[in-house]
Amino acid sequence: PFQVIYSYLVKVLGWSGSLSEDEMEIGASLTQALLATGPNQSEYADAIDALQEILKANASPVHFDWGLNLAELLSQYPAPDGGAFRLRLFLDVVGMLRAAPHRVTLGQRELLITLGQDYACPSLLDNFPPIPTDSDAGNSVVSPFAGLIGIYTLTDGAGQRAKAILERLYPQATVEINNDQVSTDRLIALAKAAKIFVFAWRSSKHQAYFCAKEARKGQDIVMPLGKGSASILSAVLEKIRLGQYSFAND
Repeated sequence: PFQVIYSYLVKVLGWSGSLSEDEMEIGASLTQALLATGPNQSEYADAIDALQEILKANASPVHFDWGLNLAELLSQYPAPDGGAFRLRLFLDVVGMLRAAPHRVTLGQRELLITLGQDYACPSLLDNFPPIPTDSDAGNSVVSPFAGLIGIYTLTDGAGQRAKAILERLYPQATVEINNDQVSTDRLIALAKAAKIFVFAWRSSKHQAYFCAKEARKGQDIVMPLGKGSASILSAVLEKIRLGQYSFAND
């Protein structure tokens, strides 16, 4: 019965036209809940159709991360139809980014390349417009960064993707992931030592947050807007670009 409920609620959002940021994140959470129940092909197809409607009605640079996060989420779960429906949605995401290449950040492009491999179409990006050096996105060039980046998330796949891309962009940096659901010595140590500490609050436990907040002792905690790796990457790259991180370990 839950599959029917989740599928219907995603449809309702698909019929709603322009959505707020919170409503779009609710749509992503409902999609994840549906995927976790193992929907049949009809339920899966209906959900993909609704998600495509959401993408079309909200296609703008401010939702690039949401689209990438959604494609990432779908790639991590079995597809009852063999993958054709989710590939269709992924192509819509690529089209959304292609429509405004000057607003695509380096992190988003790197994730798009990774997702192209996941969707078995890496050559799809061969003709993708390059990011202009004067990109409106503001971070088309990687600022130098060396130090520890700590990422707390309970969405392991997103954390691992973000880690791999950050290590590729910042070879002198160290990236560590934590997914402890309660206060632990390991989490406390990471929160204290990290120059940049990311807390993916949409994929977290309250006990872990209060532990990290206490350990940071007033230092900034980066709170991504979404739970996927695109949101994590955007938040970290923006902090580095602006130089808004701790120098305690220099």
